[in-house]
Amino acid sequence: MKLPTLAALALAPLLLTACDLVAPAQQRDRIDRVAIAPTTPVTPPQPPTLSSQTQASYEAILGQVTASGDLFFTRRAPTKVLNEVELVFFSLGRGPELLGRIESAMIADPKARAWLLPRQAWLLGRLGQFDEARAVAEIARTDFPAEPDAWFVWAFANSQSASGSHVPVAALRDAIEHLLIMQPDYLGPGDTTAEGLRKQLNAAAVPAPASGP
Repeated sequence: MKLPTLAALALAPLLLTACDLVAPAQQRDRIDRVAIAPTTPVTPPQPPTLSSQTQASYEAILGQVTASGDLFFTRRAPTKVLNEVELVFFSLGRGPELLGRIESAMIADPKARAWLLPRQAWLLGRLGQFDEARAVAEIARTDFPAEPDAWFVWAFANSQSASGSHVPVAALRDAIEHLLIMQPDYLGPGDTTAEGLRKQLNAAAVPAPASGP
């Protein structure tokens, strides 16, 4: 039996059997994660070239997530599992479809908005829809202040230079400090971390050295 991915483990309670369909982790193709604070506008990532084995494995996982309907998302899969599923969708060039499924799940179960709104904001940013990403992130932080993801995604969305945000760096740093008090070992969408974003924001807050005469 091939090694199951985190996505397969999450789908097991739904009576889905992906264990025999996923390539071992060391053989899988990966896509680049979203960079923190890019200096130039970004466009939705293009899917990578996948090996035939990985292509088949990812399509199997996608099919099983699709077959589960809204249930996979409304049951609140762990962050690492959702990140794995995101990897599958974007690797297959179907990022917009994942966004649609997140939105459908929130309609099916309004209680799921607490943990899916931040993911929706994250995906909007990945797809280059920065205004929408910031707006949704603001709603998530306002409506669900107990959700660590809401604080992280708000700070992340507003830290992107390509997004046109004018939120002061100090406010973003405060949000991350608050998050780290809530969850010191926080891991967010895209396998990004609060500690990593804090380092980026601290670096951005350091004044550039004065140029010579």
